[in-house]
Amino acid sequence: MATSTIEIKNCEKIATSFELSNVQGFIPLFTRVYLETPNGKSTEKPVAVTPPLNTNASIIKTSPFSHYHGLLYYETFLNYKNVDSSELDALIERLDFSYKVYDCKDKAIEIKEYDNFKKIESKKLLYFTKIIDIL
Repeated sequence: MATSTIEIKNCEKIATSFELSNVQGFIPLFTRVYLETPNGKSTEKPVAVTPPLNTNASIIKTSPFSHYHGLLYYETFLNYKNVDSSELDALIERLDFSYKVYDCKDKAIEIKEYDNFKKIESKKLLYFTKIIDIL
């Protein structure tokens, strides 16, 4: 799967949201979104994170923020300690990801696939990433 590119015309600010569904057996922990910019406006603090007590790792639509034609970097963590190892790959295939970026007119661009994932066996974690390049 490849990094996605979207074009945001005449909008200095965007908003984003994330939904994860069909998580059978997994324990969604959280999602974080970072903004990396070409002009040095990046920060170590995420622009969005799953709210406390949220049990599905989703991010509700954020307030508008300046995108500086940078990269949105999403990372999602799931625990798989309750999943039978023989079913793990099939259950990962069934996960439904929905990354949305909203322009200044509230028009949503939706992307349904992640870029990469890593299995961290020692902690029974799955780590999914998605990068969206904003033109």
